[in-house]
Amino acid sequence: MTVLSYQANRFNVYTNKISWQKNRRVNTAAAKITSLLSLFALAAIISGIIFYIFWMVQITDSRLDIQKAEEKIQTLEGKNADLTTQLSYLSNPTNLDKVLANTKLVKESRPNYFANQKSVNSVGFNKGNNAASE
Repeated sequence: MTVLSYQANRFNVYTNKISWQKNRRVNTAAAKITSLLSLFALAAIISGIIFYIFWMVQITDSRLDIQKAEEKIQTLEGKNADLTTQLSYLSNPTNLDKVLANTKLVKESRPNYFANQKSVNSVGFNKGNNAASE
């Protein structure tokens, strides 16, 4: 009886070994596929994080540029207001006389620098139109 049980036991070990090798082949293929999928998932996550960081840096740079441009616009608006005030001050005739008194400029009421120029005829299609406009 011992011999029979030994042979049966040996047969069982042999069949278990064959089925274990088959399962091992299937398990190794599944393990390879699983490891490749996990590797791709990890690569996708890492590339997504890198893209997100790059995108946030670009957005932050754009926001800083916009803030700088807004500050520059505010300073230019202030300068524009100052220049507008100065222009309105100088446009007033009494203030213009005060400014001219402080400088070496002379105000002429009837300048004669146009007297030396010849009159310019208006341009038309025929002499009749030109003669009527003179």
